[in-house]
Amino acid sequence: MRPTQIGGEIKSFLEVSNAINDLSRELSIVLSNGLTFADNLDAVSFSIGDTGAAGTANKIDHGLGRNPTSFIITNQDGAGSIYTSGGNLGFTSGAVVFCSENNLSIEGYIF
Repeated sequence: MRPTQIGGEIKSFLEVSNAINDLSRELSIVLSNGLTFADNLDAVSFSIGDTGAAGTANKIDHGLGRNPTSFIITNQDGAGSIYTSGGNLGFTSGAVVFCSENNLSIEGYIF
């Protein structure tokens, strides 16, 4: 068998073939189980059980490791708007959202 160089190492054709098969199996598992909405957006889900009084700051500890750029609300249990302060969503350590109504429960994604 003819050797092949990969990443500075000489590998046999069989080793390269096996590595490709392993990667193919792993990719198949990921695609078969489906990518989540958050996977596609580099996002994390969040929920706030009670937003408190209207205009209360609600902190979201997102763990993104960067400043978030936006959010999407996927569920809320009443009428009201979820908003940021002057378009500033947050920081590397967390984000802050506000609600225009009292005591809503909200769920969403931050990315």
